[in-house]
Amino acid sequence: MTLSGTIKKTGFLMALVLMTGIIGYKFPVLPLMIGMVFFCLVLGVVIGFKPRIAPVGAPIYALAQGYFVGALSFIMQAEMTRAVESGKSQYQALAGSAIPIAMFGTILTLGIMLFLYAKRIIVVTDTMRSVIVGATLAVGITYLVCFLGSLFAPSFFGGLAIFQGGPIGIVFSIFVIGLAAFNFLLDFSFIEEGVDSRAPGHYEWYAAFGLMVTIVWLYIEILRLIRKIVAR
Repeated sequence: MTLSGTIKKTGFLMALVLMTGIIGYKFPVLPLMIGMVFFCLVLGVVIGFKPRIAPVGAPIYALAQGYFVGALSFIMQAEMTRAVESGKSQYQALAGSAIPIAMFGTILTLGIMLFLYAKRIIVVTDTMRSVIVGATLAVGITYLVCFLGSLFAPSFFGGLAIFQGGPIGIVFSIFVIGLAAFNFLLDFSFIEEGVDSRAPGHYEWYAAFGLMVTIVWLYIEILRLIRKIVAR
């Protein structure tokens, strides 16, 4: 495992995400989008437990996740556009630039966290790692339960305060964005430890997979925050 190899593989996976993301944005199909969610969930768990399949599994995951993210971006953008056109929102400029802002915010956050990690301004300790992993699992379980619940009771789960544009929803989004940002530190730490310990080459794909997932997660959370602000 090398740093340069991990960077190249991360770039390759993100290129796949962008490619199918454009397709998902141009041709959003809700059943396919939902199917991609379950597919990525299962494949992600398999990759997590079997890093050796990452060289094959990670690119497939990137293709599927890209379509989901593209379709989701289209849906969020459409919601914000309708809110502005109906007069319910005055944030026309923000709504029109939501996707570029989310992309820029993701890149900026990645750069900031990389700087903080490289300069050892923030040091990843075992306690910090445990807190971040625990909080991430809690958020993930919350999202999964709400997603599954929305398939049967959309009005109830969709109306929860954490998904609305009120103070609770906005604070929740800011918290999750911060949590996603701190997950970058775990990704960087894993890469550094893998390179230093001369881990097997397939861990380059495994590390790239983890970093890709965090990048996409952060992008979605920033976009979700913008949608909440526009829809207030």
